[in-house]
Amino acid sequence: MMDEESEQIKEIFARCGRMLFTIQAIEKSILTLIVVSKNVPKNRYDEVFFEKSQLTFGQLKRELKDTDYFNESQLHAIDNFHGMRDSFVHNYWWDRTVEFAKPTLRHKILEELTTIEADIDLINDLVMSVSLRLAYEKGLNMDDLEEELMQSDMTPPTESFRRLTRNETVIDIKKYKIRDRLIVPLFTLEDGTKWILCESGLSQYKEQIDPLNLSDIPGLGDIFPIKQFQPRPLKTADWNYELDLKKEGLKMIVFLNEENGVKTFRWSIEPSKR
Repeated sequence: MMDEESEQIKEIFARCGRMLFTIQAIEKSILTLIVVSKNVPKNRYDEVFFEKSQLTFGQLKRELKDTDYFNESQLHAIDNFHGMRDSFVHNYWWDRTVEFAKPTLRHKILEELTTIEADIDLINDLVMSVSLRLAYEKGLNMDDLEEELMQSDMTPPTESFRRLTRNETVIDIKKYKIRDRLIVPLFTLEDGTKWILCESGLSQYKEQIDPLNLSDIPGLGDIFPIKQFQPRPLKTADWNYELDLKKEGLKMIVFLNEENGVKTFRWSIEPSKR
């Protein structure tokens, strides 16, 4: 029978808890680096953060390789961390049932944890150094952000968003005036959620809709519902893509326009050129 009061057990669980904390810190730091690398507008940060948080660590790691934050040797170290992380989270206790149950063998677990802990700390230091450098380049004061966070009585929850699939059903598209001189297409999907254009396709719009600012888009006729609609099409660059409206050869063309040094996006609905 396990001696639940033993100092060994207390130390083992305390160190494992700290390691799980550090593993999560590494994962969230890598997630944040990927989001920042996308250069998304500030109002899209939470949505992209939520989207990327749904990925596995393996998927995050593949996206990390598309950035220039780490060299080949550092990426290899993160690969090794991935294997260590999976083994520790999923199999560690199962593979050490006897060593944990016998007081005379627990020292082996403590010795092993010392090695694993050191390796995880090295990766955490690596990722944190890149994160802090990037924060400095972006003009962020991490001490101020931490102080602001600590003013709260609870950790603010991560905002959730509706996950887009590769094929959606659009039941309506209207013109919507968000503010003076900014009129955007407002998409309504089959579940009633509202979406507007972003740098890579559709972005969920959660603000209250003012019906007085809605108007029809000429030329759409009776094309609804649009099935198998791809909300995140291939793009040649941010704000440069086409949304296939599937019927009557119509496409929504999205592109950047620059006037007097100011870049704004434009959109139009045109027949397919094919």
